[in-house]
Amino acid sequence: TSNASNTSNDEADNGNDPSAKLSNTNQLDWDKINRLVESQDFHGALRILSEFHRSHPLSKRRDEILPWLDSLAFKVIYSTENHLADESYVVRPDDTLFSIADRWKVPAELVYRVNQSAIENPDVLPPGTQLKAIPGPFDAEVNIKTGELTLYLGDLYAGRFSVDMGEDARSIRRGVFSVMSKSDQGRVYRDSVGQSFAVNDSSNPYGMYWFGLDEQTCIHSVANVADSRGCIRLIEQDAADLFGILSSDSQIIIR
Repeated sequence: TSNASNTSNDEADNGNDPSAKLSNTNQLDWDKINRLVESQDFHGALRILSEFHRSHPLSKRRDEILPWLDSLAFKVIYSTENHLADESYVVRPDDTLFSIADRWKVPAELVYRVNQSAIENPDVLPPGTQLKAIPGPFDAEVNIKTGELTLYLGDLYAGRFSVDMGEDARSIRRGVFSVMSKSDQGRVYRDSVGQSFAVNDSSNPYGMYWFGLDEQTCIHSVANVADSRGCIRLIEQDAADLFGILSSDSQIIIR
């Protein structure tokens, strides 16, 4: 499982530093990617690899490409080393963390996590504070065959999580959904015969994190990984990270 917003800097110690040379393939212009990386245009390198991965999710080069995508996504999206916009956002007198997040269509938690070094108190943003802009929303694609949920910010790969399909996912339709609602306080579960299980009920298969896509489809953490009930399932920590990235403006594609 890859933690989308906490892609480790340890990757550099494991040979996945984006400043390193990449191997040649017949499917990607690695020479161009190398030039972009060497010139520290990580944004450009990430865009090329993102486009390839999105159109070739089952590529034989997948295992080679994914570590680079994870490392580049951390640099470009989740760190302040690089900016997504042409310039920093300068806090205005009437700004709050929540108003800025609403404008960018991302959770306030994400704005804070990315800009922690510039924000001393999330409840008070002094005018003139410079923030890395995160123009959202983030979207996601769930690939049932690969068992992954992949995040995108526009055309940029933004991380991935392992998922599995619960018993309730057998009849879900493929297509495009919106995040209709989400909760980090659990959710009542209703089984196929109409029986309800309260949030704190030990028989409720939902964990604390839940995203409603329509009346029959949801993404959620699991209270017990051995319990096969539920819909599109993630482990608790991954679901917590996802909760801090997806917003009500996010679209989810199920393939």
